[in-house]
Amino acid sequence: MVAGRHVGGAALVGGLFLPGSPTYAQEPATNVPTTRAEAIAEARDEKVAELWPERTSMQWYTKFESSPDIDYYGLGNSSPKEAHTSYAYDDLTSDFAVSCSR
Repeated sequence: MVAGRHVGGAALVGGLFLPGSPTYAQEPATNVPTTRAEAIAEARDEKVAELWPERTSMQWYTKFESSPDIDYYGLGNSSPKEAHTSYAYDDLTSDFAVSCSR
C-alpha cells in the first residue's frame, strides 16, 4: 500500500485507525434561530446593541372599559328578581414603565 501499512488484517493509515470507536450523534446547538424571522430579529438585536450600547426601554399600556348596562340583583343567590337594578361602569387604566440598561 502506498498510503499506509497493512497490520494484522486492518489498515493503519497515518496512525489514525481506531478499531471499535463509538459514533456519537451531534447535538443541536441551542442558540441557533429556527426560523428566518428569528434569524433576522437576532441580527437586528446584535446590530442595535453594537450601535446603541446604552438602551432605554419604554412601555405604555392603556385600557378603557365601558360597560353601560350592568345588571345587579343584590347580594347572594337569595336576592329577589324585584331587586334588579342596572348601573354603568367606566374604567380607564394606564401604566407607564421606563428602564435603562448599559
